[in-house]
Amino acid sequence: MKQIFQNIIEKYDPLTDFRVLANLGISLVGFIFLTPFAVYNLLLAHYFLGLGAMLLVLISLFIIISILLNKYRKIIPFITFTPTVIIIVNMLIVKQGIIGILWSYPVIISIYFMLTEKKAWLANFILLVTAIPQIFLNIEPFIAVRASATMACVSVCSAIFIRIILYQQNLLKKRALIDPLTKLYNRNILDITLEQAVAQSQRTKTQVSLLAIDIDHFKKINDTKGHDAGDMVLRGLGVFLKSQIKRKADKAFRTGGEEFLLMLYGTDKNKAKIFAETLRAKIENQSFIPGFSVKASIGVAALKKDENINEWLKRCDENLYLAKKQGRNRVIG
Repeated sequence: MKQIFQNIIEKYDPLTDFRVLANLGISLVGFIFLTPFAVYNLLLAHYFLGLGAMLLVLISLFIIISILLNKYRKIIPFITFTPTVIIIVNMLIVKQGIIGILWSYPVIISIYFMLTEKKAWLANFILLVTAIPQIFLNIEPFIAVRASATMACVSVCSAIFIRIILYQQNLLKKRALIDPLTKLYNRNILDITLEQAVAQSQRTKTQVSLLAIDIDHFKKINDTKGHDAGDMVLRGLGVFLKSQIKRKADKAFRTGGEEFLLMLYGTDKNKAKIFAETLRAKIENQSFIPGFSVKASIGVAALKKDENINEWLKRCDENLYLAKKQGRNRVIG
């Protein structure tokens, strides 16, 4: 079981698939703990508890299988788990009073972790507005006030906790994928992006090109102007390259010290070379640091049929090497 769970964690990225892993964990807990509870109550002829718990067991199993088969969709827990637990909690309050209210607390927390934030707010709002009247109808007023207050408190605290978790998750995701100096994508996301581009290109027959960009004589900038000036050049070039990306499908990466990469979707070799030459000329005319003209060499490679990303990147790097070898400040493709 531990190995299976480890394989799933490796398959799904905790930074981007937080909800999937939360659904998997909660569904596993629900399946393991509710199965004996359901069987026990059915054997005692407590059919409401038994059938309700068994329904949640089946929903948990369905979510687990959908995740294992890579068929999971965000809407699944909202249309299966959410209405079921809201109905069951309300019925438990009617039949069991204060004991039924106790079941609402794990339900509230689970909803916030399993659903997207807005859907979680909606689900908990529905739970509160349906459950609180049942509390006052079926429990002494003195206890009903306190029980309703604790339900609302658990809901609000859960909303705050999940907001903080999501904020931290987005911050970690940004730090993991974005180069802190240039604010461009880093190498961590490069392979995934290119693999997706290759797959989409092969499926839709759309042409995609790469531009490998290297700042000429960057070491000289660091040696004569200082590393702060070098950072200023890198930062300025990052801002400039980002400004040249006009389409959402196009991406800009910092792949090394003074090395950058542009992916241009829907762009063939000739258009990519024209774009690269325009880019090279614009870089030369930029004033990244006072009194110094920054130049760049660019290698261009359009994706070939049946070519993988390693072969594609290698050709682009080879063209960049040729641009350097032939005198720098030029485009080869």
